[in-house]
Amino acid sequence: MANALHMLDEAAVDFAKEDSAFKRMRHVAEIFECLALMEPSEKIVQHVARTLERLRTVWTVVGDISRKLQMAMELLWVDLDGAVLEDEAKGMMNLVKSAGKEKEIKDSNVYQGLEALAHDFLVSCPLYQALRHPSIQSRHWVELMQVTLLIFETRRLLVQQTFPNPIDHAELKFADIMELKLHRFQKDIEDLTERAQKESQVELALQEVDARWSTISFDVTVYKDTQVPILRVRDEDIEVLEADQVMLQSMLSSRVQYFKGLSEAWSQKLTYNELIYAQMYANQGAKVILTACTARPHQLQELATLTTSLQKCQNSLIEFLDGKRRLFPRFYFTSEADLLDILSNGGTPDAITKHLSKVFLATQTFKFDTPSTITHFVSNVGKETIRFVAPVTLSGKVEGYLTDALNGMKLTLKENIKSTIRRYPQLSRTDWLMSRTNDGALLDAAQVVLLVSGMEYVKSVEAALVGVGSGHVSALSELLEKVTIQLNDLIKLTRGSLHDEERQRVMCMITMDAHSRDVIQSLISQHVTSLASFVWQAQLKPR
Repeated sequence: MANALHMLDEAAVDFAKEDSAFKRMRHVAEIFECLALMEPSEKIVQHVARTLERLRTVWTVVGDISRKLQMAMELLWVDLDGAVLEDEAKGMMNLVKSAGKEKEIKDSNVYQGLEALAHDFLVSCPLYQALRHPSIQSRHWVELMQVTLLIFETRRLLVQQTFPNPIDHAELKFADIMELKLHRFQKDIEDLTERAQKESQVELALQEVDARWSTISFDVTVYKDTQVPILRVRDEDIEVLEADQVMLQSMLSSRVQYFKGLSEAWSQKLTYNELIYAQMYANQGAKVILTACTARPHQLQELATLTTSLQKCQNSLIEFLDGKRRLFPRFYFTSEADLLDILSNGGTPDAITKHLSKVFLATQTFKFDTPSTITHFVSNVGKETIRFVAPVTLSGKVEGYLTDALNGMKLTLKENIKSTIRRYPQLSRTDWLMSRTNDGALLDAAQVVLLVSGMEYVKSVEAALVGVGSGHVSALSELLEKVTIQLNDLIKLTRGSLHDEERQRVMCMITMDAHSRDVIQSLISQHVTSLASFVWQAQLKPR
């Protein structure tokens, strides 16, 4: 620094001599009226003057920054204020930028070195601040030194280059930390400090868990008028247990590995606590019952006899229910309690309708003409009502008449599908979809309509593919036009007034028709001409 300013002073003296000589020559040129010949020299002299002035400014900034850095380097690491340091670094950077406004100065070695110094210091300041965070422990400095190829003084590691641990050495100065050139490891330090802060949060949470559970205890009471002690866990302690278990599971699923062992240990302890509480309540319940049972003489013998009888009853009941399930296999899908309710109320068919959705697929209830005759079954999807082809009598054993009802439902749907297929070519597609009975109900169930629509679509596509294979090259294009028209007709329906059940089936048909249109477009674009083509066969797999 001093040498540079001395050289600038010498250059200024030399320049002053040259400037005086230039002025004399310029005066002579003015006398001989040839000032134009002096213009190139004048520009050079002016440029040298500006350059010397700017270089002096740059070196003055170098001196200012050097003094500031020297003052900072004398600070103890433990006393360092990262925020103040960063403000100083920003001020240094502004000084550097103000001194390098001209291109020739920016290209100079001194400016580039000064800019690199200020930039590296500015980049390092947030890293210094992060490393001053309370979450940074000795282990993090060890890891940092391994990243920077410096190893702390430890007995376990071979010392390549010693560096005192800032946590344990309060006398460490900021200059020692600056020697690490931490700006070269910005990403590593950011990752390390972020992880350290997360570890600190986990550590604090584990300390809070330990503090909570060191004070939680059982409440002790006695059972009624007896002397039987009862242990009880407070409701708020159960809530704490559940909350801590959730928190520990979150810790175990995080990327913080340092406290994983301790987190697992606490998770296991709390799991044991939960099991102990459950077993304790079960044991105490049994203890209370046994205490009451042994209050009278010979009561234990009576209980043993009753237990044997109850076991026989239970085995007989299981055999009975299995027999009913074999007779009507859909009972396998009901719980034991529901099945018992169905069997016990089998003589009153109306009483078992609440269980029909558990026995029959998508069936909510039956409509009764008489207490033992049903005429309709009602879907629990969209609440559609469908009339049986013939009324079904619900009499006799419950498994028998439910089998009759199931067969009646199958027959009804089969006949409805046949009727719907026959009517499809006789009506426009929208009229066919919205057909109603004399009493105003929709004629066909929505699922029947969707099934028949899919069947007709497959038939039409396969007929078009056969036509293409036979030479009718526009068959698929004509079908695409037809499907598009059908789709547009359905869209027009939605713009009118529709009941909820009508709108639902129309929307389902629109979804299917849009998919059908896309499939036909794909067949055309891929030049499919055969029924055996994979592009078409892939659409026919069961869904």
